[in-house]
Amino acid sequence: MALLEGLRWSFLIEYPLIILLVMLKVALLIPLFAKWRFPLSHVPGPWLARWSRLWLVRSLVSGKAAHEFVRLDLQYGPVIRTGPNHILISDPETTRRILAVGSKYKRGPWFDALRLDPTRTNVISERDPKKHQDLRHVLGSGIAGKGVANFESIMDDHIRGWIRMIDRKHVSTEDTTIAFDVSRSVPLLAIDLISHLCLGESFGCVETERDQHEFLFHIRTGMIVQQVMSIYLEIKTILHSLAKIPFLRQWITLFPAPSHRQGIGRVLRIIQLAVEKRQREQDKQIYRGDMLDSFLERGLDVDQSLTELCVVLASNTDNASSAIQGILFGIVTHPSVYINLQKEVDSVATVGDIAFPISDTDARKLPYLQACISEGLRRYPPEMQLRERVVPPQGDAICGYHIPGGTYVGFNALATQCNTIYGKDFEEFRPARWLIEDEERLRQMHKTLELVFSYGTAKCLGYTMAYMEMNKVVFEIFRHFDISLSNPLSPWKRRSRGSFVQSEFCIRVQRRHKS
Repeated sequence: MALLEGLRWSFLIEYPLIILLVMLKVALLIPLFAKWRFPLSHVPGPWLARWSRLWLVRSLVSGKAAHEFVRLDLQYGPVIRTGPNHILISDPETTRRILAVGSKYKRGPWFDALRLDPTRTNVISERDPKKHQDLRHVLGSGIAGKGVANFESIMDDHIRGWIRMIDRKHVSTEDTTIAFDVSRSVPLLAIDLISHLCLGESFGCVETERDQHEFLFHIRTGMIVQQVMSIYLEIKTILHSLAKIPFLRQWITLFPAPSHRQGIGRVLRIIQLAVEKRQREQDKQIYRGDMLDSFLERGLDVDQSLTELCVVLASNTDNASSAIQGILFGIVTHPSVYINLQKEVDSVATVGDIAFPISDTDARKLPYLQACISEGLRRYPPEMQLRERVVPPQGDAICGYHIPGGTYVGFNALATQCNTIYGKDFEEFRPARWLIEDEERLRQMHKTLELVFSYGTAKCLGYTMAYMEMNKVVFEIFRHFDISLSNPLSPWKRRSRGSFVQSEFCIRVQRRHKS
């Protein structure tokens, strides 16, 4: 009896001790397991992002990712964990270091989702550093406009035609009010302009006021799919593998082909016909001087030209039009900015030697116009693609955090422009911040703003063309028209799906001066 009693007391003492020891071991093992399985557990971010990529994908396809990323940046700082192996950064200096020429960071599998053809890379999807730089070298002259004959005069013709179309069809009077949808019209101008520069003739969207080939719709639908595939790499791998099987390729419309009758496939067919015609013309030594000629002249083969021209059409259409809309929105929603810009426009528009449209050279001499463009790009950057790089095998220190090798690092584009280098009021649209006399601070501000067009080996090849288009369009709008919001309570809708897409941005247009 005494023995049983002793065993009972021994059990009562030892059992809790065993439980305590087990709990202690588990407590010690959990951090080790987390460090092995979740190496980014020390980086702050949403709870779900620690365990799953679902949070990141859900944010991207919601259309609200950019503003959610800014909120998290303000809450956690410049480094945010967005998935088990994904982080997002907003620090400008770190961004430049990662994207610099010679950086040990390589393009990650995120870029594979930007392929139009599963068997062929393009200038934005190529991951091999040398091949990527070789492609940029071949394409750079044409996309920058240097290899295109009459580059600025072609742009002038389209902007002039667009302004006159607005004057003919969309001007309100004292008796009638017409809501002019900027978010519908500006992209059509961008399509016509870039298609003319690429192929020697435009798609003719402005005159008909419709997207002739449903190009925009399919680009924007494709963006949503691309966002999912860029994170769930398994889906991308399966689809790429299936699309390489010839008889299946025609059914997987995710990868456009000239045989498809609508959307990007239809545009590819137009490009294909243009390329074939250009080959015949080359035999007769006919030179049109557009981007296609520039690409072929620099040794790009026919199939690669087809892919690259489609990439140029898609990327320039939405990005350029989104940038212009952001600038116009900032101006029209801030009366004092509007008045100051219109005064500057009027001060030079009455001078006889100012062309219609204004020359790029003359526009760059207007300080307040340039301030409005800079501020518009800062507050409403045209895109927020993650463009993930891979941390080198040895790992790296980013803003005080050790980030292990193999981690995917994305860029928080909008949060990068919400930086105190611009002042404590960085959330405000205030062009005057660009007119200060502090040269060192201005230099830092411009360096940070340049990241809107990326940096180093990834810098946008078409940024000079984009600036020229912004200069001319914004100046001519305020030269010819008085504009106001049609619906001040709900002025526009803006969603972020790779590029920012605006809708229902309607204004009332009234005529100012006869051109």
